[in-house]
Amino acid sequence: MDVTRKLRSRRNLASLSQQMGQLRFI
Repeated sequence: MDVTRKLRSRRNLASLSQQMGQLRFI
């Protein structure tokens, strides 16, 4: 259970960082 939560949080952080990067480039 905890592992899945950690993986989800990591994925969310990665997606958020990518979105922020795209906004910065714009």
